[in-house]
Amino acid sequence: MATIAKLNKIILDIENLAYDDKLNIMSWLVAMLKKSDAKKNCDISELKGLGKDIWKAHDVDDYINKERDSWD
Repeated sequence: MATIAKLNKIILDIENLAYDDKLNIMSWLVAMLKKSDAKKNCDISELKGLGKDIWKAHDVDDYINKERDSWD
């Protein structure tokens, strides 16, 4: 399994892609998961801390407020 640092790098790279490229990646991932037996032995606790490096560059309260403002 990839290390957290590798996963964070992948996430950052995906964030910089065009919308259509992000959709293509998501479609590929969904197809891959449907083919595999990924449903068994999943442990949600393995996701703890994933992406925390991404949020270091952001003020979380500011981000949440901007998101809420966009709902109107």
